[in-house]
Amino acid sequence: MNRLRLLAIASLAVVSSVSLVACADKSEPERFAHNEGIYFESGPLKYQVQITRQLNPRQVQDAELLQGVSLAERAAKPNELWFATFVRIENETSHPQLKASQFYIRDTNGDIFKPIPVDPKANSFAYQDGLLLAGDTYPDINSIPGQTDKNGKMLLFKLPLDAIALRPLVLTVVAPTNPAQNGRVNLDI
Repeated sequence: MNRLRLLAIASLAVVSSVSLVACADKSEPERFAHNEGIYFESGPLKYQVQITRQLNPRQVQDAELLQGVSLAERAAKPNELWFATFVRIENETSHPQLKASQFYIRDTNGDIFKPIPVDPKANSFAYQDGLLLAGDTYPDINSIPGQTDKNGKMLLFKLPLDAIALRPLVLTVVAPTNPAQNGRVNLDI
């Protein structure tokens, strides 16, 4: 009988703790997304990685995505791969907010990879930092990047082939005003 009572008390404790977790404060921002397609916050803005994919510079569509990359950067070594991450941002606040100007990918070894600069004048998919007005979305839904299957602006990375085996690769979006509010997402590579 004593064992049965102990089992009942233990069961009640488990149910209570699950209930408390389920009733947690939902007003806390989600700053980590376990995979692409899920919104996460960095600073006051909501970010979403639409898609990350390897680029093949020999294919016309992918070669166009490399427009605006300097000739010095275009040369990839045999052990390097091009990856494009397409990002969408929403400003649900009532004030203009700064979009992130810094991003990096970290592999499980702790190696960090930063985006390759892309000239936005030569490439309409190139990500640009700056202000995002209250209630706006980036890219603009009426723009080409906002209407394609990518539905985002591009961050371009050149990664060593070895990094692909060191997953998950995590993209960090550095919050412009408070690094404690950085957002992160596991990339689907």
